[in-house]
Amino acid sequence: MNVHYIRPVQLKDRLFLNLWVAEISKQAQACIVVFELDSKNVVDYKFAGKKIAAHLSEALVPTIAVNANQKGIWTYDSNHQLMCNINAIDRLFQQVKCVVLAPLAENQGIVKPVGVSEYLPMLRAMSTHKPIHLFSNNDRSPLANPPTQISSLEQMNNLLDLYPEESAVITLAREILPCQISGPNNFKPE
Repeated sequence: MNVHYIRPVQLKDRLFLNLWVAEISKQAQACIVVFELDSKNVVDYKFAGKKIAAHLSEALVPTIAVNANQKGIWTYDSNHQLMCNINAIDRLFQQVKCVVLAPLAENQGIVKPVGVSEYLPMLRAMSTHKPIHLFSNNDRSPLANPPTQISSLEQMNNLLDLYPEESAVITLAREILPCQISGPNNFKPE
């Protein structure tokens, strides 16, 4: 299973979404799509998840948009640690190829967005050591074309020196090593 992380700037970019969806439709592997928004409004997260799923469905990719707090996918334990119900996600993949997961969780009866640093380690464990896919803002960047695998902090720091204009995506890579940075239409599933 591949994990694709979509940043807020990319959700607003219709060309990015169209190219990315076209590439996903060619892939045979299952994938989880997670995203982050500039907003902390729960309704915005629900809408964005449905928007991504609609783009994928238009390309005939069997997709479901799920809020991670639904069906007990993400919950907090008594120590306020985020927990993932992998069986619930596996059940979703029996029906579809792609799961768009809105990063929401319920804590003490309140549904709220979950930060990327809190949920990406769980997704890292689920992706069975495959790189998480991150996307450059510029698909023609030498960093993204051909795709760049980042597997160490040293490599990440070297890339940051070479491509300071890509600092947002390279800095995000620090939290989720190993990862692959590519353009929306040239990522390589593992």
